[in-house]
Amino acid sequence: MRTRTLEHRHGGIEHGFIRRIISPESLGERLKPFVFLDFTHGTIPEHGGFGFHPHSGIATITYQQVVDIYYEDTTGQNGVVEARGIEYVQTGGCIWHHALMKQRGDNALGFQLWIALTPREEEAAPHAQYIAPQDVKVSGAVRVILGEYEGTRSQIETPYPVNYFDVTMEEGQTWSYLPPDSHDVVWAFVYQGTAQVAEHSTQEELLIFDREPGTLAVTAKTKLGMMVGSAPRHPYPLVVGRNSVHTSKEALRASEARIAQLGASLRQQGRIP
Repeated sequence: MRTRTLEHRHGGIEHGFIRRIISPESLGERLKPFVFLDFTHGTIPEHGGFGFHPHSGIATITYQQVVDIYYEDTTGQNGVVEARGIEYVQTGGCIWHHALMKQRGDNALGFQLWIALTPREEEAAPHAQYIAPQDVKVSGAVRVILGEYEGTRSQIETPYPVNYFDVTMEEGQTWSYLPPDSHDVVWAFVYQGTAQVAEHSTQEELLIFDREPGTLAVTAKTKLGMMVGSAPRHPYPLVVGRNSVHTSKEALRASEARIAQLGASLRQQGRIP
């Protein structure tokens, strides 16, 4: 089997303790259904996080390695996702939620990913899953955040096939991943250490691979942490709102109306200013 070639490298844009790696306006069209990726690193301010805010048309996957997330959402759920657990929110037609982030140690480390939904799911009722760190599925060096790796499957059901892994390696180790043939969107991000990938030395940059079937091959030059994503290309347009991504202007307008209505109710309850 051929080894996939590297098509593009991207360092992202810093916003305080967050580096924006993918956005719907930048690389989202090339990498859809992966339309947004934030890399959390550095120091989170005291009481840092995100107050009540809305989303629609996407699924958000928050995976923080050394940060606890204190969450509440308008499906009625609230609690704490401890570091290395998973917050999965399929926003459907409208959800409001908030998250207080408390890091452990000196350096925050983690990711929030958005994936686009299909026309059926983008207007459906929202739902959320919160998975404790000890319940995340593991296969060897791979924590399976979404999808399946060598027979080990995440308990999160996504609208269509998406693989999303956290891979850890010791210096000198090698790892290879053969995505399913239908997965023509493949990327990796080395968040810790240095790797040799497709004849390139890389650290803290997004690597986008070609669309032809083939293997992703990685060698750890140091102790390594790396996020990897693969999926079939999302076949629908990306229509972008302030906190939402939909497949049509009509779906976006309908969800923005739901967001405004639910926001007014939260304001009356004194839960948002």
